Amino acid sequence: MRVLIADDHPVVREGVKNVLRQMSGITEVDEANDRAETLEKVVSSHPDIVIMNTTLVDADALEVLQQIKRLQPDLPVILLHPEPDMELATLALARGASGVITKLDDAEALVEAIEAAVHGGTYVSAAIKAHMNGTNHT
Repeated sequence: MRVLIADDHPVVREGVKNVLRQMSGITEVDEANDRAETLEKVVSSHPDIVIMNTTLVDADALEVLQQIKRLQPDLPVILLHPEPDMELATLALARGASGVITKLDDAEALVEAIEAAVHGGTYVSAAIKAHMNGTNHT
């Protein structure tokens, strides 16, 4: 499985790569730093899944998500958001995201989101669900 990590924070990209290294079946990990690079690599690298920060410095992630879906309608995209946000998760899923997790979630949430996405499902992290229900999740 080829993975594209789209995030403008090198330390976050490195953390995601560390999680991916623990998964079987990952054959290639590519990185993008901004909107243009993300879209270019979606076309040129043919990833099997994209993990994208919702707070890219130069773009609105929901717009980039829609652009990705126009280029590759079946490409799973998981959004990584700094905090629980049910409104963003709802909008993202409606626009074609395969999952939404937060930077508060543990590595297992990312693994579960990837597994759900590559099998055609969707995933919303426990932190977002807890926020929706008014409980605390750390």
